[in-house]
Amino acid sequence: MGSQPKYRVWYDEMSDLLQEPLTPREQEVATLVVAGLRNKEIANRLCISVETVRTHVANILAKQGILSRKDIRLGDLQPAPSLGVQAGESKP
Repeated sequence: MGSQPKYRVWYDEMSDLLQEPLTPREQEVATLVVAGLRNKEIANRLCISVETVRTHVANILAKQGILSRKDIRLGDLQPAPSLGVQAGESKP
């Protein structure tokens, strides 16, 4: 008695995440995901592990309130030319 239902705690945590902006690294990862790169390619490009890429992608999905990486949107983010990705570029 007196404790919040599990779903309510989860909902509160998700609501907090949805209000957080993407970190600079998450922005880099999001840019590369939108460009069509796979986790391994992103890891190689950013010199991080594939597991770290997975963590960043999971955080991006949570913060944007989506379930699939194909739904990641850049919104106000600017493409990162230093990553070799140009505006509107997409991998087939």
